[in-house]
Amino acid sequence: MAEEVNSKREVQVHGTGRIVKNVLVISLAFMTQFTAYSGAANLQSSINASAGLGTAALAAVYAGLILSNIFLPVFVIKWLGTKWTISFSFLTYMPYIAAQLYPRFYTMIPAGLLVGLGGGPLWCAKCTYLYVMSEAHSAISKITAEALLVRFLGIFFMIFHTSQIWGNLISSLGIYLACMAGAAIIVAVGVDPMKKFDTRGSGSGTGLSGLALLAATLKLLIEPNQILMIPINVFLGFQQAFFGADFTAAFVSCAVGTGSVGFVMMTYGLADAIGCIVNGYIAKRTIAFCFLEEKRQLSQTSGYGSRSVIL
Repeated sequence: MAEEVNSKREVQVHGTGRIVKNVLVISLAFMTQFTAYSGAANLQSSINASAGLGTAALAAVYAGLILSNIFLPVFVIKWLGTKWTISFSFLTYMPYIAAQLYPRFYTMIPAGLLVGLGGGPLWCAKCTYLYVMSEAHSAISKITAEALLVRFLGIFFMIFHTSQIWGNLISSLGIYLACMAGAAIIVAVGVDPMKKFDTRGSGSGTGLSGLALLAATLKLLIEPNQILMIPINVFLGFQQAFFGADFTAAFVSCAVGTGSVGFVMMTYGLADAIGCIVNGYIAKRTIAFCFLEEKRQLSQTSGYGSRSVIL
């Protein structure tokens, strides 16, 4: 009890400005990271079309994500903490960019799997950090944590999706690698440890064993609200696959040339950023049940599907 009181006092000392600063720094770091990754991934099915190498590498990324999301997030976050999980997970993307210098199946596929393995802890740590920031801000401002989470996610994805714009303006692998290293440094230097703001121990894990935690996670799949969200997540998966593999190759490269892929994806990123602002405002007014559901899920175990909250 005394520790919780001291933690709340520390949150009061930091103030809401420090909390918003952390949200903005994480958003900037993700934008920098995915400026590099998105710029390279958008062209995979076009520039590495031989024998389907680019598409296979993207498939390896998402195969790694499936395994990663089931087994790694809770353990990695408990071991490193959210801040360092984000920073080190950024580094797992760098071999994927380096592999573009010598694109072969034996370089691209392992690099894609590594991206996936790092992506699970990365996105779960981001979700956990923003959730704790919304709770800490709520303790000071008395605005509901759900409303603040909507706002923070809207800000995050607005900044994050501009990476499609900047990434498609850049075509240098050296700059991409520098962006990824810079993103890791931004988080390491500019983000405060989450424990300074965590008054409820939300990011400390559940204390469950690995198998018990996996069973608890799978049990969520039979809950009605989670079942209703499955079509949204499936749609997002098909959307990413379509844009990453088919749209850029079949509808842009073949029609108007590979050189136009970047410009087309820039407009996609701009629309994404605007959509985050608009949908965030709509969600703030409607307070959909999915925010309450995500709050409960994040308290038990981190989830990668939180992007659907923006819808």
